[in-house]
Amino acid sequence: MTEAAIARGRNVAHGAELIAESVRIAVGLLAGALNDSDPLTAQRTAFRTWRTAHLTALLLPNSPAHPESRPRFRQYAHALEPYLAP
Repeated sequence: MTEAAIARGRNVAHGAELIAESVRIAVGLLAGALNDSDPLTAQRTAFRTWRTAHLTALLLPNSPAHPESRPRFRQYAHALEPYLAP
């Protein structure tokens, strides 16, 4: 979703709102697949998983991510924090 938002060129704040809402919906649909029945905790888990498993690799200098998109991924990580990891 973050890659799509970056490619679309949306404002980071608006894109973060849309991504956060998508994560909330997905977590609600999965209901317990993350071994957590609390939607707030489950969305935090999903966000932390993305941040740990994917974001770190995208930010490395030898990443396949386009060099110009790396700062945008970082911006989205910071913008999503208040929505998904309060």
